[in-house]
Amino acid sequence: MDEIRVRRARVRAWRRGIREADLILGPFADSRAAALSPTELASFERLLEENDQDVYAWIVGTAPVPAEFDDDVLAQLRAHAGLSNTVIAGRQSRRPMHTGAGVAARERGQCSGGRRERGGGDE
Repeated sequence: MDEIRVRRARVRAWRRGIREADLILGPFADSRAAALSPTELASFERLLEENDQDVYAWIVGTAPVPAEFDDDVLAQLRAHAGLSNTVIAGRQSRRPMHTGAGVAARERGQCSGGRRERGGGDE
């Protein structure tokens, strides 16, 4: 792997226009860029050339991903950020991949999911 390309991608990943993109792309590049195949690295470099708001929206699933960027690298980015790859109504879900104790308790009916029921005494 070309070490210069990897270092350049890591620097570019941390120096985006919006901090939210930095906090997803930077740690991904630090931990995964050196392990990417040459094809995956080229895909990651292409992604880094795109508009920050677009890239962030594609990762978190608030905008549809163009076909040329809907690849394994974007799936790895989503997984690294803890986001699922589930498509809901033509866009990516923003739900985390893990199911925490709160989710399990809600499914068992043991909590209100953050909503408090209002009662007025005799009903």
